[in-house]
Amino acid sequence: MIYSHFLLIFVSHLSAYPKTVKINFNQQANSTLPPKREEFLHSLEHLYREHYNLLYNYGLKMINNSDLVQDFIQDIFYKLCHRQSLADIGNVQVYLLRALRNTIYNYYTSLKESLNIDDMAFLVPEDDAAFSRLFGNDGNEEHRYRSMLQAIKRLPNQQKHVLYLYYIKGLSHKEISEILGINPQSSMNTLSRAVNRLRKEMTENQFIFLLALCFLGKY
Repeated sequence: MIYSHFLLIFVSHLSAYPKTVKINFNQQANSTLPPKREEFLHSLEHLYREHYNLLYNYGLKMINNSDLVQDFIQDIFYKLCHRQSLADIGNVQVYLLRALRNTIYNYYTSLKESLNIDDMAFLVPEDDAAFSRLFGNDGNEEHRYRSMLQAIKRLPNQQKHVLYLYYIKGLSHKEISEILGINPQSSMNTLSRAVNRLRKEMTENQFIFLLALCFLGKY
């Protein structure tokens, strides 16, 4: 029953996603442009709307600043507006996720922080309201799940990152490897280490449920 309750909470949180589209593609496309150029810009606008929530939520896992994440997304698509086509991009979703990750990393390094991209933070939010709704007055059960959540938070950032992309976003190890700049076998090994570590403290259903609660609930 707890899983069905979670689904209701997830739906109720969809309104927390940003709806504003700041780029005005109509300013990029006008009657003086060749038809193919206008068609390209309109298709880019469609991609922007289609992937915006995905990128926004992903960005918040690496930097807890909504305004900056939205600015980074605008920058990525502004640069794409100056391309002639996307024909050389095999998987657009993977390209956009990798571009956002690299953009955030470049921001950190611009602050002169000494940081390896593989060590970049990957945040696991804790939604108190969701926990309260799920467990009600069952304090013991809530405490047990909060304790298990801490096990997820203690994972290395790269392991949390792979768990998120694999279980929550449903990406393949090949896609994950392209986003993180590693090989597919490394992605598989990282996932295996994370799962084995978590299984010492909880069942697979429990940690998948907690991942969903953390990553799909509020963010």
